[in-house]
Amino acid sequence: MAERPSCSARRDASSRPGCRNRRTCTLGACLDVKVRCRIMNSFGALDAGTWIDHYLNDLARAPSSRMRDSPRTALATLLSRHGDPQRGLRVVRIAGSKGKGSTALMLEAMLTQAGWRTGAFVSPHIEHWCERIRVAGGPVPADEFAAVLAELAPDVAALRRRPGSGPDFFEVCLVAALLIFVRRGLDVVIVEAGIGAATDATAVLDAGLAVLTTVEPEHLQVIGPELGDVAREKAGVLAADRTAIIGRLPPVAAREVELRRQAIGARLLWLGQDFHVERDARPSSGQLRYFEPDYELPLTLAPALYWLADNLALAVAAARRIPDITVDERNIANALIDLRLPGRLEHLGDAPIFLADGAHTPASSVLLARMLSEYDVRPRILVVAFSAGHGPDALSPGLWGLADGIVVTQADAARGRDPNDIAGEIEALHCAAAPVHVEVDPTTALRGAARLAGRNGLVCATGSVHLVGRTRAYARERGWSEPEDQSSKQRAGLSGRRGAARPCGGAVHRNPDIPGDGSAQHDVAWVHALRKELSQVDKHHTESESQGAPDGCN
Repeated sequence: MAERPSCSARRDASSRPGCRNRRTCTLGACLDVKVRCRIMNSFGALDAGTWIDHYLNDLARAPSSRMRDSPRTALATLLSRHGDPQRGLRVVRIAGSKGKGSTALMLEAMLTQAGWRTGAFVSPHIEHWCERIRVAGGPVPADEFAAVLAELAPDVAALRRRPGSGPDFFEVCLVAALLIFVRRGLDVVIVEAGIGAATDATAVLDAGLAVLTTVEPEHLQVIGPELGDVAREKAGVLAADRTAIIGRLPPVAAREVELRRQAIGARLLWLGQDFHVERDARPSSGQLRYFEPDYELPLTLAPALYWLADNLALAVAAARRIPDITVDERNIANALIDLRLPGRLEHLGDAPIFLADGAHTPASSVLLARMLSEYDVRPRILVVAFSAGHGPDALSPGLWGLADGIVVTQADAARGRDPNDIAGEIEALHCAAAPVHVEVDPTTALRGAARLAGRNGLVCATGSVHLVGRTRAYARERGWSEPEDQSSKQRAGLSGRRGAARPCGGAVHRNPDIPGDGSAQHDVAWVHALRKELSQVDKHHTESESQGAPDGCN
């Protein structure tokens, strides 16, 4: 397999004709000269990753006036001008209110483990835009993503000259992903829908298999206002004469899915009816069994996957039914045993135990509370942040009840809510006696929470994907190493040889010194104050632990 050209070398732009910017180019030799010049002229001497941040953040900030149910004309035009890359791909499309990303990543791991050249389009990203486009089990290289975006940029600019005419940032990312997938010659791609399904940008794809994970009352101003409206929109993932894997749905949503099936003739497999999972009573065992009629598959899971059993069942059912794709039991088992999902019940180190999860809905926070209750450590410190449109009232009362201390911060200056407002809302919930402190800077908040927890405690960051990203960055600064997804050779360019892939994941490197670096400046004053309050509420938790996590607010 030919090695990919290195992108680390710095080259002088002055020797390249046509480049107005004569500062140093850091994109490397693997980009076409015209593409490098286009990027240089757009943002100056930026590396590929930084240019992507600038370009897509600008698109994301731009207002959109496209009305619900209006045709995605700009998306269709952009696809047409670049060869309609949506055609000819073998696609699994995943829709739902929650669980899309984890289901997609588990399915991706199974397919990659089986040796299939696999791509995935997922959202949102945790730390960098490249995470949205995955090839061979890892994010697409920044230089490759930047090159495709720069190729699309002139047409995007022309189409957006009229305000609100699109394409929007999600559509641009989707087209870029499809171009990368086609040029990589992938065997199968997994595409996570956006807000809906029927009118979502990903509806341009002819998916051979669909998955609908859950339906909850979300984005009601866009695809509501009622749960039935949300379900009707998401049932649009079903396609005529194709199979769809359906998760656990509330009755009103299940009715909408059945109506859609009757209208178009789709084939449905329901979790709990056509397939199901049974977990070992001890979460620490990681044991689970997947069942279909006349079929049983025992699995040993990475710890966090135990709590995502429904999503795992959807992924296994999907892996067994992708047209013209074979994934055997060994591939499934090997893919899951060490798989870790970024930002989903993620363990980021010890002493204290550091966890991060992007939970911001009732269902996801219930799962988080259940997992936290298995940790027999004290104190437990929650670090929380919320984006606009989200708040503490959406999280399970049981999660708040597990906290010995709560630190509120702001992870995203542009979309993050005022932490003082959030703190007031938490105190108004009366779900726990835990003291609440506000620390606007997320790194300072995490550092203080770690010192507050001490070497024997636990810190969990939640409520916002942005906070999860800041927490992962902080954990790396303290010595945590991210588990390797797949080999860099596979990510750079697949050889096409089936069976060459190895399991995703790996051991987490734990750092015993994560609480602090020993300098006095990190022992902030509010930590001392909060410690005093903790000692006053310790008796309350000692008495309540025998009754389990609280079920509701008083």
